[in-house]
Amino acid sequence: MGFPFEHFYKNEIIRHRLSVAASQASIPPTTRQSEPLTVGHLETLALALDIHNNHNHAVHWTMSLTGFWGLARRRELVTDGTAQTIPDIISLSDVSAVPTRSGESTGYAIRIRRPKVRTAHMQHLVFYPRSDPLCPAAAMSRLLAWHAAHHHPANQPLWTLSDGSYATSVWFIGIWVTAAAVQIGTSLLRSGGATEYAFEGYPFQVIQRFGRWSSDAFEQYIRSHPAFLVEIMLRYRPT
Repeated sequence: MGFPFEHFYKNEIIRHRLSVAASQASIPPTTRQSEPLTVGHLETLALALDIHNNHNHAVHWTMSLTGFWGLARRRELVTDGTAQTIPDIISLSDVSAVPTRSGESTGYAIRIRRPKVRTAHMQHLVFYPRSDPLCPAAAMSRLLAWHAAHHHPANQPLWTLSDGSYATSVWFIGIWVTAAAVQIGTSLLRSGGATEYAFEGYPFQVIQRFGRWSSDAFEQYIRSHPAFLVEIMLRYRPT
């Protein structure tokens, strides 16, 4: 008797994929892939920030929660501050309140000015209230109240700092490194939020739609995370 899956292996596409996977596995990695950001990292950041008395800290906190729960790429959230990226800066006019169906609470949608993949329709970062200290909607409400108190116009940058300048990638990354020893890569917030949503039981197809992924490639963030694998084992182990 031949190999049980010999008929399956004869498929040309499958054989090609297995060949590629085998060749990649034989090559030692030159860099270690960053693990997703976790709720624990956010909690560490919170302990280092004074969000109620330091406006810049409040801006950073709101950006971090927006990126994490809104599944944002870093460049969708904040620019590098160069002349070429000025049109990509998020302004107050890009933020809109989105009430829940019950009408009891409000989430927010932020228009993405610089999506990775351009589409015919506008893309948004969307997040809703949470009943814990990591609520992005509460942080955004406080930031918008600050803008309202200063009578800022609709074209005012959302991430305006106390000296009138606006947050940049270097500034955002620098505080993360100082406060939590975390280097915020391009997709670290995005992968972390997706993994946390999976922990909370959201179906993968919902996470895919919420994060604007055009394929199931995002699952690599989740299925390769050791903590997620342990969680699955504990949930489904025989009793």
